[in-house]
Amino acid sequence: MRFLPATDRAGRFSFFKALAWLIGLAPAAWLIWTARAEGFGPKPVTFVLHTLGDAAVWLLIATLAITPLRTILRVNALIFARRIVGNFALAHALAHVGLFAWSEGPAKAASEVFLRVYLAIGLAALAMLIALGATSNDLAKRRLGAEGWRRLHRLIHAAAALALLHYFLQTKNDVTASLLPAGLFTLLMLWRGLDAMKLGAHPLALLALGLVAGVATAGIEAAWYFWRSGLPPFDVMAQNLDIEDTLRPPLIVAGVPVDFAAISFFLRRRGRARRP
Repeated sequence: MRFLPATDRAGRFSFFKALAWLIGLAPAAWLIWTARAEGFGPKPVTFVLHTLGDAAVWLLIATLAITPLRTILRVNALIFARRIVGNFALAHALAHVGLFAWSEGPAKAASEVFLRVYLAIGLAALAMLIALGATSNDLAKRRLGAEGWRRLHRLIHAAAALALLHYFLQTKNDVTASLLPAGLFTLLMLWRGLDAMKLGAHPLALLALGLVAGVATAGIEAAWYFWRSGLPPFDVMAQNLDIEDTLRPPLIVAGVPVDFAAISFFLRRRGRARRP
């Protein structure tokens, strides 16, 4: 029982490891369900290719979110899910690139990497993820030493940033799909700054974080459209105030820390009430 995927080192069932496996396998399950229910449309290879790429990006965001969730929710067992989710991100990225190479042919795929910047950026992100996946085990951690291993695994931030840039650059018009993970990545990186100041679980700091991250996400969108299409930045940012149809990514990003601020406030109050 000790070596089953959803058990800890003592052989006991780990809820968070089981949850991590479910999250990692969800994209494949969704592809199977879609294939049986309605098919992949007129361009099945493109559909699967984009699905695998999207899954890799979102699994990277999920991996980066585990430490903040562990700190805010005060659930140390969450850390057991990080390696599993990170390796699933690598697996989906490898499948994404492998399918691209197969569909285009190895020779053409290799030439495309040199001709298209966004492909080269995506390949650089994959190389970093491979380095992280190859050392994502206890043996590598012992050989590299705790500090060396931590320094190496900070590459996940650069890998995620490059993966998101790759996502943006291959988007032609509407960047909504790529903007939301980019905004959440910005939120998570700003949280690291709060945590360095010992404010990672402070309710007021989390509320301020949401505001700053939401504005930053709107700024990313405005800067992108100004660069690609010359649209006035303030006009683009003003679109986020129209909430009649749907919430735009900047508002979603701004709202995420609000719930966790409330949870953190409740946990802090309960902690004070338990003190003698």
